[in-house]
Amino acid sequence: MLTYLNTMDSIIAAEGTLPLNVKLLVEGEEEIGSPNIERFAREHRRMLKADTLAMSDTTRYSTRVPAIHYGYRGLVNMQIEVTGPVFSVHSGVFGGIVRNPAMVLARILCHLKDDDGRVTIPGFYDHVRRVEQWERKEMANLPVDDVALRKYLGVDTLAPEQGYTLLESRYVRPTLDVTGISGGYEGEGMKTIIPHRAGAKVSIRLVPDQKADVIGPLVADYICSLALPGSRVTIPHWYGNDPMLTPTDTPAMAVAKRAIEYGFGRRPVLVRSGGTVGAVTALHRELGIENILMMGWSSPEDGAHAPNEHFSLEDFDRGMKTVAALLYGLAQLKESEMTKISS
Repeated sequence: MLTYLNTMDSIIAAEGTLPLNVKLLVEGEEEIGSPNIERFAREHRRMLKADTLAMSDTTRYSTRVPAIHYGYRGLVNMQIEVTGPVFSVHSGVFGGIVRNPAMVLARILCHLKDDDGRVTIPGFYDHVRRVEQWERKEMANLPVDDVALRKYLGVDTLAPEQGYTLLESRYVRPTLDVTGISGGYEGEGMKTIIPHRAGAKVSIRLVPDQKADVIGPLVADYICSLALPGSRVTIPHWYGNDPMLTPTDTPAMAVAKRAIEYGFGRRPVLVRSGGTVGAVTALHRELGIENILMMGWSSPEDGAHAPNEHFSLEDFDRGMKTVAALLYGLAQLKESEMTKISS
């Protein structure tokens, strides 16, 4: 956001005005599923009406290669709770006769995915749209340094879904991951108990034609069906956002490509994002905006969601140059071109 604000401030200081009308929308609820943006957009359609939506919550393809993302995966985040005895009990006195919630939870999690990376929930893949051949070809032509990636991640091997490439698994296939586990005694030393409860957080990434309001209940029902006698399994909370694809052959997209090439010194590649930006889906749906430009300035090695997440001043400057080129480029489009979506 600051790259946009600083750029517009500089243009106004130099020219007295911007080359076109710009509306700024700051939304800070992405990490909880953006629950209010759709209602806000619906209630303020006239105020928010626009020809083009530009956002920069994505990353470059690699440290050296900039990117425009023409789509992203959807998301379902889910909390699983397993309970057993009404309080934690002595594992020597009650072990063997009381169901252990931590063991039940571990069993449930092991039933969600197989060793080949495929989700085992019945019906999960029923509505997955086949990836276009041109997309698979584009991904196959992108540079992939799996040695550098393994070194960055600190792992010996990568584990893409069987039958799919590394990039296909990362960008265009649905996934299911456990993002947190809790339960029992977690302090130093040992405490011989059977815990009263155990819990897990699960993150599911969706691809086009999968719907959050379908996949959420599907997964929740399957998880609850895995409860064993003497245990109780509940899903106290889940939320989701649908996946999205945007047109890649519009005049506005051509302007964005030139702007990034100007700002970063290299023509961007077109890729999907493996992440999720629920606010964009809501704005597209409620406002009918088709020209959506997802241009990220940061590097994928900037540690997003990690303790040392960072953003370099050099990339800040490149982002500002890109924004300036984007604003002047969009301003030169005729109104008919601004709203044009090629068939």
